[in-house]
Amino acid sequence: MTRPPIQPEPEPPRLRLRLDDAADGAAGTRAQFGGSGTAWPQAGTDAGDRLARVRQRLVAQRVGSGAVAAGGARGAIGPAAAGGLPPARGRATATAREQRRAVATENILSRGLSADDARWILAARAGEQLQGGSVAALPAESRRGLMHAAHALGMRPFEAGLVIAVVQDAARRGETLESARPLLGFVPARGRRAGREGSPSLRVLVWALALGAALLAAMAAWVTR
Repeated sequence: MTRPPIQPEPEPPRLRLRLDDAADGAAGTRAQFGGSGTAWPQAGTDAGDRLARVRQRLVAQRVGSGAVAAGGARGAIGPAAAGGLPPARGRATATAREQRRAVATENILSRGLSADDARWILAARAGEQLQGGSVAALPAESRRGLMHAAHALGMRPFEAGLVIAVVQDAARRGETLESARPLLGFVPARGRRAGREGSPSLRVLVWALALGAALLAAMAAWVTR
């Protein structure tokens, strides 16, 4: 009896991996088999396990490279994203602000007060009424008189109190009234100049009387015409 010839076993398909970069910039992996057909390897086989490991490794590489790129971008725009200025620019801005403040202070200090300024007039009167030497006490009656004089000069009680406090402080430190002149310049100026201490109500009354007299004269001239 003749035995049938032994047929050679078919050669197993060789797995060839191909990276497809056209989809998303990373590597998507497909398995292509030689022969008449093409099939994806199933899970649980050697080819399927190998394909799964390759895909996991490529995904991990893609995620890692994306994290590094994002971290570099955040580091590059860190100061702007934080809402602040770069250190050098911040220091320059602070220095310019301090210089402007110093110039404004020097302008006020160098301006001084004129002899007919209401603040200077009140300060001179307050200096004359201080008692006790370095104690620089101001009796209640004298204070009321100074507040009345300040009102006549067109100053508010708060401004008058500041002027009196500056004068008392200079006297307690043993300084002259002239040395307090620059500091008095910081007190808001609303007072009238010397020689303009008349009451506003009196001026209004004078103008009203003059206007009434003019109208009366005009009416008399019209009646007698």
